[in-house]
Formats: sequence, structure tokens, C-alpha cells
Amino acid sequence: MTTSSSTALLNTYHVDTLFELAEAHGLNVSVGKKKLSKAELVVLLQGELFTAARVQANYAALGEPERTVLNYLLYRGGSMRKDALAR
Repeated sequence: MTTSSSTALLNTYHVDTLFELAEAHGLNVSVGKKKLSKAELVVLLQGELFTAARVQANYAALGEPERTVLNYLLYRGGSMRKDALAR
């Protein structure tokens, strides 16, 4: 995923969701008593979640059925109809 596409993806989320996501990954979401802005959260999450090592580790942790589905989705450009995927 490119930097611009990961930024666009993260920006679709509400700031509260980004806070929850960051906290779930053990990231510091404040500077002193001030919480990070949405733009700052996006940069933080982008740097932590979209690394090659993290993506490879999560891909390796998938079971065979999940990996097959992901590979098929990637082959199809990342989207497809649900009923076609069910086959």
C-alpha cells in the first residue's frame, strides 16, 4: 500500500476510532495532557501499521483459507462482489 493510499484509508475513519486503534496497538496518543490531532494520529498509525515487517507478519499468521481469500482479492484488484467471493 502506498503512503497516499494508506493516508486516504486512515482518513476515512473518525478520530475516535483512530484513537482506539492506536491505543489497541499500545501507541501513545497524547503529548503531555493534549491528545493528538487526527492528522497526527494518521501519521503515527501510518508509521506503525503499514510497515513491511508488520504486513508480512500478519500475512504469515493467516490461516490457509484467509490467505487464499486475501490472495484472490488482491488478484482481483482489491474488490469484488460478495457472492462471487463466496464461490
